[in-house]
Amino acid sequence: LFLTVWFVYVLAGLGLVLLIQLLAFMILLLIDYRLSRVGLISKHYFGVRALATALASVSLLVILLSS
Repeated sequence: LFLTVWFVYVLAGLGLVLLIQLLAFMILLLIDYRLSRVGLISKHYFGVRALATALASVSLLVILLSS
């Protein structure tokens, strides 16, 4: 996942970079969700992670839509 985001950052335009970063945040949140469901991370941590992901995603969308 990291290398994909990095290659897109190096090779692509701003719009695609922001979309790939947004997708990466969603994938990482889904991984954390699965870890939370099996009890490997706490519900509190997942809640904080979900809030941080939501804020970052909204910020990326604002940048994407305003450029």
